[in-house]
Amino acid sequence: MRDCLDYFIQQCPHCGYSHHDLSQAIDESKSVIQRPEYQSLLVAPHVPETARSYMASSFLYEQQRQFAKATWDMISAAWICDDEKKDDIASFCRVQAISLLNNANAYQQSIAEQPSLAQLIKIDLLRRANLFDLGLTELAQLSDKKMEPLLKQTAAFQLDRCLAHDNAAYNFADVTSTH
Repeated sequence: MRDCLDYFIQQCPHCGYSHHDLSQAIDESKSVIQRPEYQSLLVAPHVPETARSYMASSFLYEQQRQFAKATWDMISAAWICDDEKKDDIASFCRVQAISLLNNANAYQQSIAEQPSLAQLIKIDLLRRANLFDLGLTELAQLSDKKMEPLLKQTAAFQLDRCLAHDNAAYNFADVTSTH
């Protein structure tokens, strides 16, 4: 899916409205896209164009208190920045995604079907943003009572990576080959 991110977001060339489907307007989006905060996202220097579109879409979702969707768009922006070797911007996007994820939790919006998976996503965001101690704190709060074996492996892998202060990108194949 990550290789297709460029195809999952659209941006109007006239007004800058960014969304997954331009034919579906987010409520009150017209007033939001005119705000300076939104407009500055569209021209952010050194940010890859597609990442800017995801950041703008995330901002729109955030204004509508659709924090789970906003989180995923910000994670997508981080991934694009990773691929473009824009590590500082990717880290910034992850910190923003963590904040959005915290808001999603406060509003009982889930970014994943399983609560433990949502926690592991947050831990990965913290680790990739060099917030290793916060990642360890989250890991300590993770309950593995109902966790599937792959998620347990992922938690152990994240623990090892946080302890090693390793912020590199990994996938499930990496997890299963080491634990």
